[in-house]
Amino acid sequence: GNPFAFVANSIVQEQDANRNVVWEWRDVDHIPPTYTDQPVTNLLVGPGQVNAIELDNDCNFLLSTHQRDEIVKVNRTTGELVWTLGSPHSQFTFVGEHAENAPNYFSWQHDIRRLANGNITLWDNGELRSPAYSRSVEYQLDEVNRVATLVAECRYPTGHIAAYLAGCTKPLPGGGWFQSYGINDPASSVKRAVVEYHADGTLALELSTPDNVNVISYRAIKLTGNYTPTIVSLSGLAAGQ
Repeated sequence: GNPFAFVANSIVQEQDANRNVVWEWRDVDHIPPTYTDQPVTNLLVGPGQVNAIELDNDCNFLLSTHQRDEIVKVNRTTGELVWTLGSPHSQFTFVGEHAENAPNYFSWQHDIRRLANGNITLWDNGELRSPAYSRSVEYQLDEVNRVATLVAECRYPTGHIAAYLAGCTKPLPGGGWFQSYGINDPASSVKRAVVEYHADGTLALELSTPDNVNVISYRAIKLTGNYTPTIVSLSGLAAGQ
């Protein structure tokens, strides 16, 4: 690579109530910068970024690393990697997945979450597929034998929607899904910002923004409780509401 290159890295911190750093983790200390699907010979090398963090059931951390195409589990005490899921460096065997997507069964992913049943969900941006398409996935993980079994997936039923940046997913009570498509890939045959699905995969809600408006939605959340919405105008927001 370039001997004068800058290498961008991600830092994860835990802080106490007084904002003192009590734990810090740097990805370049544990993952080689060459573990990326991005060029490593440029003046600026961006091997990946941590775009989601989840405190796991055992108090270790699950991290989603964009453009490394992987989820890593980090030991909270030592900072060492417990395992890697996804990417060509995956330590898991995938069961029930689409063979044509190997070895990157998911790519440019976001929003890693651990469910109450022990499974994990993530938003698979899917930019390395051809054609690219995004989907929600749920995996059952056997962390002893390192087996990841695809339990469920959800994608748009007609055409291809791909979010090349951002987005998130959430399984809904009763079996449906709620998806945020972040920033749509210009090559997407369908453009959507948010899609909600019934348990049978049929569409419950579709939300789009005008093509001529530069709207970036990093994440959308469905509120499933009893909430009373508060409407605030732009001028009201500026006034401190």
